[in-house]
Amino acid sequence: MTSMSRSIAAAAMTMAAALAVHAAAQGTPSASDLAARIQAHYDTVHDFKAGFSQTYTSGALGQKTTERGDVKVKKPNRMDWTYAAPAKKRFIADGVRIFDYEPNPGDPSCTVTPIPTGDQIAQGILFLAGRGNLVKDFTGTAPATQPANAWQLDLVPKVPQDDFTALTVVVDRQTLALQRFVTVDRDGNRSQFDFSHLQENAGLKDSDFAFTPPRGVRCEAPRP
Repeated sequence: MTSMSRSIAAAAMTMAAALAVHAAAQGTPSASDLAARIQAHYDTVHDFKAGFSQTYTSGALGQKTTERGDVKVKKPNRMDWTYAAPAKKRFIADGVRIFDYEPNPGDPSCTVTPIPTGDQIAQGILFLAGRGNLVKDFTGTAPATQPANAWQLDLVPKVPQDDFTALTVVVDRQTLALQRFVTVDRDGNRSQFDFSHLQENAGLKDSDFAFTPPRGVRCEAPRP
């Protein structure tokens, strides 16, 4: 090997070592740093819309069901989950109430519950509509093994909640846009929401979340 070749090889090895050190420095951030970064980004998101798939896994039986549809979310406290397959149904939060409507042929049903006032998260999914803060309201863990091109943050509420015991947020590493959201309840039931074609700050209006049940359908409080 000539002196020139040795110099080029040495330079290449030095550059490779420098890149390896840089990659290590760019490893998984701490849970607190990741929570702060995600929350700071989400504070700039006033609304979003996307396609979604929801996979529900029973804690007792392990059985899985998957549903698909479109979702719109607007802060504060407004969501519209329109399920298209395998069955049509809607889950709407209009800022004050939550409607759960299932247009079953011959036997449609509709329940309505108030959204609690104050800072109570009430339902894990309401985090997406501006309830709760990743830094203040949760204890976070950043798994050592992370998804490709994404960051995952596992969260446990500091104050126990009735509806859920844990959340997981997965975001794009570059944009911090939401890719996946998971809730787990006290019975171990797991709901995983995967988002596609997400559009942030789409200019949604409050009126986009108004819900009027079809004629002949009465929305009532859920049975105990």
